[in-house]
Amino acid sequence: MAEPGGSLMGIGYAYLEGSPFNTYLLPGLILFVFIGLGSLLVAFLTYKKFKNYAYYIISFGVLLILFIVVLMMYFEAYSFVDVIYILLAVLLIVLGNFIRNQLRMIHSPVHKPPVHSTVKRPPHSTHRHRRK
Repeated sequence: MAEPGGSLMGIGYAYLEGSPFNTYLLPGLILFVFIGLGSLLVAFLTYKKFKNYAYYIISFGVLLILFIVVLMMYFEAYSFVDVIYILLAVLLIVLGNFIRNQLRMIHSPVHKPPVHSTVKRPPHSTHRHRRK
């Protein structure tokens, strides 16, 4: 974003050919907002243990995979960095599911198995009525 032409990163305008972008400014802003700020938001919600934060972790992992796959399909190429980000996204999904399952076990009511007594009880109440 500091240099929309891409010269600071050593990339030229060749990657932008055939794309709807003239510079790297808008793609940089999209990456910054969705990936940068999105990951910070999910980290903050996780730190604060916001309600259903495990679902936010899973959702961000899915969003990251979709984002990388769309980029790979659009540019018809991939790099080692794309593979790393997809693996990190899969890790987010796995960890989010693990946390979700742990929270479900913690918050679920404890089910005790029924106790079967060996003492025979009458089918009616044990309260005895006075005879007149």
